[in-house]
Amino acid sequence: NVRGGGDMVSVRNQASGLLHVCRNPGVEALLVAIETVAADFCLCTIYRHPQSTRPQFRVAIADIFASIPSNSPAVLVGDLNDDQSTQNSESSWIVDVLKDCGFVDEVIPSPTTDFGSTLDRVFCRNISISSLAVTDCPFSDHDYLAFSVRV
Repeated sequence: NVRGGGDMVSVRNQASGLLHVCRNPGVEALLVAIETVAADFCLCTIYRHPQSTRPQFRVAIADIFASIPSNSPAVLVGDLNDDQSTQNSESSWIVDVLKDCGFVDEVIPSPTTDFGSTLDRVFCRNISISSLAVTDCPFSDHDYLAFSVRV
C-alpha cells in the first residue's frame, strides 16, 4: 500500500542493453550498458522511496554497481527524494553515499517538481554531461532531466 516511483530509460542513437534490475526494499533501479563510438558507459535510473533508510540505500547501491568495475564511467539519474535545493547536514547522507562510490553531484538548474523541489538528481562518475535541462512532463508532477553525455 505504498505509493512507488518508477524508472524509464530513453536512449537515442546508441546501442544499449539491460545489465541489472534492482528491487531492493525502498529502491527501484535499472542499470543499462550504453555503447557509443567513442566509449561505453553505464546509465542507472533510480527511485528511492522517501522512507528508505540509509542501510537500505547503501545495500541497493552496492547491489546495483557490483556488476561493473568501480572506475567505469557511469551516470546515475532519478528521483532520490532528497531535495538538492535544501541540502543540509541531515539530508546530505545520500550525496555522501554516492561520493563514496566515486560519483559527483551535478547541479540541477531549476526545480524538478511542480511543487518547487529538486528531488530528481544526476550523479556522474568518470564521465561528463552537458546541456542539462529540466523539461516539463505533462503526465507527472515530476519533470524530466534531459542531457548529453561526453565520454
